[in-house]
Amino acid sequence: GLVLNGFHSNAIVMYTSNTDNCKIEGNFIGTDPTGMTAVQNGGDGISILAGIGDLIGGTAPESRNVISGNRGNGVFINLGSSTVAGNFIGVGADGHTPIKNGTGIYLAGSGNTIGGTDVGARNIISGNDNEGIAAHGSNQVIQSNYIATDATGTMDVGNANPDGTSAGITISGGAPTNNILVG
Repeated sequence: GLVLNGFHSNAIVMYTSNTDNCKIEGNFIGTDPTGMTAVQNGGDGISILAGIGDLIGGTAPESRNVISGNRGNGVFINLGSSTVAGNFIGVGADGHTPIKNGTGIYLAGSGNTIGGTDVGARNIISGNDNEGIAAHGSNQVIQSNYIATDATGTMDVGNANPDGTSAGITISGGAPTNNILVG
């Protein structure tokens, strides 16, 4: 695990086809080494501009990334077929202290999976300045995540739109082909 913070732009950028099937796991991105204090990156925490089949996080606790404290998106995915699983996005390593990103996860590409059927795949996507998830592509699967709550599912840690309203997930484009599943 690495601590990636204080960059003027994005902390991690994947921008060639050589980044297919990469794993990013066990890191603090946008926080100090404790995962409890923001040390802001000026852009996105993780930006996948090219490459498919990437895994951010995983189902084991040691695979969890804390992706919080980024001025841009916690995670931006431009293409498809990537998975974001088991991460704390917009909260600290304790799973409930808000450490906001701009938007938690921004999906511009299609066919991504956020969460999954395994309880370890659950992302905590809370405390962000904008939406928890902004899905603009098609065929997205958003499953079994805790959004706008803490890791226990009992505390309010809302996300907000710029107008101050709460926004867990916004979907535009490809709406009929996206799947938001509880379990």
